Amino acid sequence: MEKSIMRSRIGIVAMLLTIISTAQSYAVETSLACKEELFFSIGHRFHGSENYYNSLDFIKQCFEAEGIEGYWVESFTTKLGNWEKGETYLTFKGNTVPVEPYPYTPNFHLLNHEKFYVLDSASQLDQPSVELSEKLHGSIVLLANTHREQKYPQVEGEGKLTNETLALAALNTDPNNRLIGYHSRRSLRSVLRLRREAREEFERFQKLAKSLGIVALIQSSNINGDVIRVDESNFVALPDDSSFKRLPVLVVPHSHFALMKSDIEQGKMLTANLSSKSEKANLEIEPNYSLLVRIDPKQAKYKQEPAILVGAHLDSWSVGQGATDNGLSVISLMNLAITLNRNNADLRQPIILAFWGGHEVGFEGSKSFVERHIGQLFGKSKAEKQLNIALYLNLDNGAGKIRGIYTNGNKQAAEIFKAISNDIPKGFVVTEQSVDQTEHILFEHMGIPAFQFIQDPEKYIHLTHHTNYDVLSPELLQNSIYNQELLQTILIKLGDKAKDFSTLKHKYNYPPLTGNVNFTLRGYTEVNEVYVVGDFNNWDMFGIPLKRGEGGWEARIKLPQGRYLYKFIVDGRWIADPQTDLNNLYSDGKGHSGLTEIIVR
Repeated sequence: MEKSIMRSRIGIVAMLLTIISTAQSYAVETSLACKEELFFSIGHRFHGSENYYNSLDFIKQCFEAEGIEGYWVESFTTKLGNWEKGETYLTFKGNTVPVEPYPYTPNFHLLNHEKFYVLDSASQLDQPSVELSEKLHGSIVLLANTHREQKYPQVEGEGKLTNETLALAALNTDPNNRLIGYHSRRSLRSVLRLRREAREEFERFQKLAKSLGIVALIQSSNINGDVIRVDESNFVALPDDSSFKRLPVLVVPHSHFALMKSDIEQGKMLTANLSSKSEKANLEIEPNYSLLVRIDPKQAKYKQEPAILVGAHLDSWSVGQGATDNGLSVISLMNLAITLNRNNADLRQPIILAFWGGHEVGFEGSKSFVERHIGQLFGKSKAEKQLNIALYLNLDNGAGKIRGIYTNGNKQAAEIFKAISNDIPKGFVVTEQSVDQTEHILFEHMGIPAFQFIQDPEKYIHLTHHTNYDVLSPELLQNSIYNQELLQTILIKLGDKAKDFSTLKHKYNYPPLTGNVNFTLRGYTEVNEVYVVGDFNNWDMFGIPLKRGEGGWEARIKLPQGRYLYKFIVDGRWIADPQTDLNNLYSDGKGHSGLTEIIVR
C-alpha cells in the first residue's frame, strides 16, 4: 500500500487555529491562513522531505476548512529519496563558514582535519598520477572549476520591468528573439537529456573520488558575497546503484571559497571541522505526489466545457524558504481556489489548479500528469482517459507582479489575449516571444496551447533563485495577492474564448513521416536531435523533429501550395540545408537568413 501523505503534525493544526485576517480585496480570510505559515512553520519543501509532505497536508487542510471538495493527489514514481537536511557546519582556521549541503549528502563528522587539496578540473581524476593520488587520498577537496562568478545583466530599479522594455516586447513578432526573460532556448528533449547526462557524469565523478580516498568535496557558490546557491538539479536523483553512498558535498559562499583556496595553495597549516546531519540518510525511495483541485462553474451547462489548467510547482530546493521559487505562486493559486470556490457564478469553463511535485528534479510531477491524462511524451499513444484541456497557464518566474504573457509564436493566442487586455490592469503586455525550461513546454509539446506569464524579476535570477536569500518579504506577499486577483480576472474574461485556442501549426511530439513535403538532412549522425524550422510554422524551433535514419535525418509534413523558406536546428544550432548552394540561399527580411526555398505546387 502506498505510504499515506496524511502525516499528522501538531504545528499544522496550530496554523489553522492562529489565523489573523488582514484580508484585502480578493484575499479572503482563510486564504491568508495559507501564506506565511507555509514558509515559517514548514520552511523549504525539498521533494521527498517531511516538509514537502507536510506542505501537501497543509494545502489540503486549508481547502477542507473552506469546503473545497474537488481536490485530489496523484502519485508518480521516480528515483528520489526522502533525504532530510539536518544541521550542517564548517569551521576553517577556527572561523565559522556559511555552508549548505547538497541534497542527499549523508551523515558525516570530521574533526581537526588537516589535509586539503584544490582540484582544478574534474578530468584530473580520470587518470591521476601516483603523486596526485597520494595528495587526494584522505583530503577534503575544493573544486576550483566551480569558483566562477556568474555575471547577470544590470537590473533597473529594484528589478521591475520598465514600460519601455515591455513595449518593445509587445512589438516583437519573432518568437526566438529574447527581449525579456532569462532562459536560453532548449527543446524538451534536450532539457531532459542534458539533466540525465549531467547526473550520470556526477555519479561517475563521485565514484572516482571515493575510489581515490577523497573524504569530502567543497564547491563555490556562483554569486559573489555571502549568497549560497544550491541548484544543481542534474545531480539530485539517486544513483542506479542503491548501495552506493555519496561523498559529502558542501557549498560555501564565493568569497569564503576564495579565501580557503588561497590559504591551501599557499601551503598554510590549516584545520577544519565539518559536520552534516541527515535526518534520514538511508535514501529510501517513496511515492511522490502532486496535488490538483478542480473548480466547476456554477451553471451546469458550462461544466462539460474544456478546462483551463493553471500550474505552479510546490517543491523547492533545501536552501532558503522557497518563497520566490515557487511558494508565493503556490499561495496565489491557493487563494484563487478559495475565491473561485466561493464565487464561481462568472466561470464559463472548469478551472483546474495544479501544485506540481518533482519540478526541481526534472518536471517529474507534470510529466506524470501529461502521460496519465494526455499521452506519451515522445510517441503516438494517447492516454486511455484523456482530460479535456483547452489551455495551460504556468506561473514560475519568481515572485514579481505579473506584467504580461509569452505566447511562444502563437499568433492566434496572442490575439485572444490582446482582446481581453482592456479588462486587465494597465501595463499587461502580450508578446510572441518564446520562453521555455518550465512546465508549460510539456503541454505545448503535446499540442495543448500553453503559456508562461511574464513577471517582474525582483532580483530573482541574480540573487534569490535557489539561494539562502529565497525568503518571504511583505512586498513579495503583496505581489502574490495582486497575482491572484489578476489571474482571477484573466480566467473570467477568457470566458468561452478558452475553447477557441489552438496549438501552433505543425507541432509534433514525434517525427512526422506522412505528408507531401519531405525534409532530409544528410549526415550529422553523431548529433542528438534535429528539427526543421520555417515560415510555415512561424519559426517554432522545436515543433517539427526529424527522425534519425541510416545516413541522416528525415521528416514529412503536409503543406498547401505556396512558397516556403526553412532551415534546420541541429542540437540547438541553426544551420542552412547543406544541399542548397550558397548562392541560392535566401533571407526573409525579418532577421532570418541562410534559408532554403521550397515551392509546393
